[in-house]
Amino acid sequence: MTARAVPVLLACALALEAQAPPAPYLPDLSRWRLEILSGPGGWVTDPGQQVTFKLVDPGDPNPPKEERPSRDAYEDAESWRPPAPEPEKTPEQLKQERLRAEAERKANEWRHRTVRGWFNDEELSEPVDVNVSDTLSLTSRNGENRLVLLEPDSGARAARSWWVTTATTRLAVTVARNFRWGAWPWSPGARDSFPSGDLQVLEPDGTLAESGRTSPSGGRARWMEYTHPAPPPGTFTVRWVSSSYAEPAVVTVRVVLDPGTDREHRWRFDRLILPGSPPAILGTFDVDP
Repeated sequence: MTARAVPVLLACALALEAQAPPAPYLPDLSRWRLEILSGPGGWVTDPGQQVTFKLVDPGDPNPPKEERPSRDAYEDAESWRPPAPEPEKTPEQLKQERLRAEAERKANEWRHRTVRGWFNDEELSEPVDVNVSDTLSLTSRNGENRLVLLEPDSGARAARSWWVTTATTRLAVTVARNFRWGAWPWSPGARDSFPSGDLQVLEPDGTLAESGRTSPSGGRARWMEYTHPAPPPGTFTVRWVSSSYAEPAVVTVRVVLDPGTDREHRWRFDRLILPGSPPAILGTFDVDP
């Protein structure tokens, strides 16, 4: 081999080494940690809570960039413009894109994990990506609530406790959905939908609670639902106002008082409602002092 050939061979070897894919990242699981970024703590009054957490690998060589939420969605919508059309790509360009996408997928396979946990008496399982925040939507119970998160492979663990007061809705009146067999677009299957009309609840003092209004005592009507955090004692009357374009339907209303306690009571009212019918009484129930 001549002295001139040695530099040429060395240059070829360096070029092949540069083209070789980088070695896959091997995470050190002992350094991983679970962080709860936001969520309730102490005493809260809203039973609906969101907890944001992240499985963190401090040694991640290429952590994903998380997009921050826009400050003004309407402003973004006004400023949005359709992207300019891209030039048509050659088969070779498309092939290279597919290869890059496949290489990226393989390089990030280690990132996909499952965080398990427990919220009160309920078991949780949430797929996550390392170094990407995730949010859980939870419904708290009255009293103490505890969330525990665990990543099984690394043993990373995080916990959060909070207490809810006045979170229990003592009274809930809800309209059930109806099954309609052979209806479009699932024909000849089934479609479930709410009956056409409005739910009304007459409170013991004569106040009529209807959709979109809150009564002086605190009862709140929302289309197909009526709730009250502390219903006054007396007789409640459940009524239904049918739409003029409604089809004949059996309206089913379920009532639950003091759910999950030793004072729990339940009622169910069913009535066939015809189109254009005057306001109909579905049933009554009593709330004790």
